[in-house]
Amino acid sequence: MTFTWLFSLQGIVPVFVTGLGERWLPLGIVTLVTFGVSWVIYQIFLSPLANIPGPFLGKILPSIVQPAYRNGRMFRHSMENHRRYGPMVRLGCNTVSFIDFPTIQQIYQSYEFIKAPIWYQGFEMFGEGFFTTARADFHRKRKRVILPAFTLRALRVMEKSIIQFGPVNLITGDPPGDATEGAVVNIYHTLTLLSADVITELTLGKSVQLLSRGSHPITEWFHATTRLVVIFNVFPFLKGARWGFRELRGLLQDFEDYVSSCIQERRQRLQQEPPAEKESSRGPSGRLVPDILGNLILSVDPDTGEKLTDQELKCETISLLFGGSDTVASTMSTVLLQLFRNPHVFTRLQEEIITTFPKTVKAMGIDYETIRHQIPLMEAVISETLRIMPSSPGTFWRTVPAGGRVLFNHYLPAGTEVGGAAAAYHIGPEWSDPMVFNPDRFLGVAGEKSYPRVYTFSLGPRQCLGRALAFREISLILVTLFRFFEISILDEEELNKQWLHFVTLRPHDKQLNIAVKPRPGFIV
Repeated sequence: MTFTWLFSLQGIVPVFVTGLGERWLPLGIVTLVTFGVSWVIYQIFLSPLANIPGPFLGKILPSIVQPAYRNGRMFRHSMENHRRYGPMVRLGCNTVSFIDFPTIQQIYQSYEFIKAPIWYQGFEMFGEGFFTTARADFHRKRKRVILPAFTLRALRVMEKSIIQFGPVNLITGDPPGDATEGAVVNIYHTLTLLSADVITELTLGKSVQLLSRGSHPITEWFHATTRLVVIFNVFPFLKGARWGFRELRGLLQDFEDYVSSCIQERRQRLQQEPPAEKESSRGPSGRLVPDILGNLILSVDPDTGEKLTDQELKCETISLLFGGSDTVASTMSTVLLQLFRNPHVFTRLQEEIITTFPKTVKAMGIDYETIRHQIPLMEAVISETLRIMPSSPGTFWRTVPAGGRVLFNHYLPAGTEVGGAAAAYHIGPEWSDPMVFNPDRFLGVAGEKSYPRVYTFSLGPRQCLGRALAFREISLILVTLFRFFEISILDEEELNKQWLHFVTLRPHDKQLNIAVKPRPGFIV
């Protein structure tokens, strides 16, 4: 009896739904068309942002769903539109971009303009953290605990680990360490593996040694996390769904479990260290250790006396892994690209390096303080590269607070997404000869004026804490590379290929092929 009823219902339901569709479908279409037309009319003519110049799609679509965002060309889209429309551009129906430096300072120099949630919600898969939070009080509190791991004294202690898993790893690795007769190397790939080796040593307490081993599950975990971040940014309602993305979610769980195990291992080693190794100079614990994770485990909030929980440690560790891996590899690759494009600068830099570190100096004898004081051109080259090709060329989006604000002489209502377009700003009218690669703008008196105007690491209280670490790591690795190897670009195509921006800037084919040959007579 029951089965007969079910089969009868199976025949009735399609007929009912079909009839309903025939009746309501025209009304639904009319409603959607009316809504769409009304939306376009409002956004173009009636919106508070209607008088702000910008492309047509920017007036009617959220910027996060536009094709340029999905295909990695959003930064070029921003540059082109600022070149066409000026220092203030409406890039989305609720999004306004600026390249006017006083306006950029107004947005970032305080906590008043909070992070725009839609651009960061994908990163909150591991919980609210220092990078993702929009709350000023939370950020201040977490910063008090994290900041000691990035002090100058802490970085000096970490330098030995950076050298061991960065420069030394590079010249003894495969490749280019085995290139006794010369070799062709995808240096973008090599530097990506190398930066992963360094950042995992610092943030997990042990290096994954990708350069020597060739593989590790962490690469899959990174890719899975990146894909989910992009998906959840565009479709945030999927984040809490129990269904879908089973394989990616499984990889994400494996990643979390691995990070948790690294935290436990590092804590145990800290407890087992002999007293002689506990002598130090940082924080209430009185200890300074050669890695970020060890510092975070030991760190105590000076105001509350609280330490980070395991969940908080995991959240911050994963954020630091992402923030300190691909960004460093991207920057080193673009530095090489700019030096190949400007051989006169490259020759000058190599001469200074070889003069400062002659043949008698081994790899472990190359230190950051000597580079910084005796080869200032190295940091100037890095800074000029970050100006003209920032590793994160997009925009750190913020939200206009309650009551609205006047920016660049325009009133913007509360909730409007605003930000400074890093790539467009750094080649804008703020700079003289902006398209010319000129590291001298960051040297001497000129440098004192240029550095404060660089926006690559953001500005204000939410400025990236890893800037000093990044410059230290990049300088040590590149000076070692230039000191021990003769390198050259293979062909002009490598210099002119397209670069895309997803999480960081990278070659569209993930390749930057160079010829590498050891310098004769230099002792490793």
